[in-house]
Amino acid sequence: MKRLLPLLLSFSLIFALAACGHSDEETSTEEVLTGTVRYMNSDPALQEAWQRIAEAYTADRGVPVEIISSSPDNYMTDLNYALNTGSAPVLFDVHSAAEFRQVQPICKNITGQKVLNQVITNAFSLSKDFIWDATGNYGAVGYSIDSYGILVNRVLLEKAGYHFSDLKDLASLSAAAADIQARAVELGVSSAFSAVESAEFCSNLYNACAFPTLESSGYADPQFLEEVPAKMQGLIDVISANGPGLSSYNDLSSFIQGRTVFCPAEVSDYSAEMENAIGYENVGFIPLYCGTGDEENQGLCTNAIRFWCVNKNASEEDQKAALDFISWVAEEESANDILADDMGICTPFVNAKTPRNPLIAMMNESLATRKNPVVSYLDVGYTG
Repeated sequence: MKRLLPLLLSFSLIFALAACGHSDEETSTEEVLTGTVRYMNSDPALQEAWQRIAEAYTADRGVPVEIISSSPDNYMTDLNYALNTGSAPVLFDVHSAAEFRQVQPICKNITGQKVLNQVITNAFSLSKDFIWDATGNYGAVGYSIDSYGILVNRVLLEKAGYHFSDLKDLASLSAAAADIQARAVELGVSSAFSAVESAEFCSNLYNACAFPTLESSGYADPQFLEEVPAKMQGLIDVISANGPGLSSYNDLSSFIQGRTVFCPAEVSDYSAEMENAIGYENVGFIPLYCGTGDEENQGLCTNAIRFWCVNKNASEEDQKAALDFISWVAEEESANDILADDMGICTPFVNAKTPRNPLIAMMNESLATRKNPVVSYLDVGYTG
């Protein structure tokens, strides 16, 4: 995941506590809306697709929508400038808790709004305290999610005599990797593992290894969990002993070309090239096992990478229009088709359409069935 390390919460806690009711503030679908939506989209490559969604919404609801864009490299600078002009956006993106922290004072409290009931969990929302908060106070709702884990070439794994279901914990992964590495020439691979980019991998591994301790310690800040780096060493040793180890880049090419069996990566790394080379059904995805806790129920490291925020300084009419727009996007089939098919975005909406990506299907399965998925919140930046 591009955003470095976050505070984690278990889904069991979140689902047990998350509010489900609508508030009196929620916009009725029958209310006549008179506002205008000015949406500052953070990715100019998605401008045309967002424009089509905007036009469909206007045709359906009669509310004008203006999509404005910015360079990804200068987005927060442009956003902060735009928020202080007479034509400030009423709806805008942030990409992490760190960015949310910069604009949080002007973000509308959206607790109880309809859109929060249209996502599978409020784990992908940010509150005033940047984590799940018993009082709610949500100021950002995640609309694009990603997961990090270990890619597996199922064909090569079975050629080595193992089944995907055999990889259920660090011990089984270590044994399979060591055997494949010892038989590399026989199996026609260069190594069991591809080289892995150190910072991103270590940040996500820290998440995974911190989870059991966080759960038992009342979710203390992970930066104070001094024992976590030692727990990380097990998987780091497995990767280093059975491949090039930690590196300055992620060697996806060796995995795609069939020269390795395992490659730490994220959902968004899946590509047409990977599908053509390995096959849709032949790419697997497993968690970052740490050798501790209930590994058979450990989930993938998942977080939101784009959030919506509503400008509380905008007129009440514009705020209502913006909330209606994002609720419509979350619910409308045609909008979800564009998000999935044209933008390649995996959303946490109840009515989400899944882009053609087997890793997303596995991410959804992890979120739905694993007892201990790892959900990311705060950027605290552990890089090993």
